[in-house]
Amino acid sequence: MATSKKAKKPSNEESPTLIIKNQKGKSEERKLAEVLLSPTALNAFTAETFIATSERALDLTEKTEKIISGDLSELESTLTA
Repeated sequence: MATSKKAKKPSNEESPTLIIKNQKGKSEERKLAEVLLSPTALNAFTAETFIATSERALDLTEKTEKIISGDLSELESTLTA
């Protein structure tokens, strides 16, 4: 008799999490739509797809903060490549 293996349930550390902050005057549907259609989210989803088999975690927070603060060096390198 063969036994089947159960799928491993990812821990919080392993599963990607999208945190959406509350914004007054916007419905949950509106906030979700804005986030999911934002360039940052779309690029993150694309990057996550390509590194899904990798052991590296995807964290765009630091890179996004650098860009917002005016450091465009990584962005320029990406566009140049």
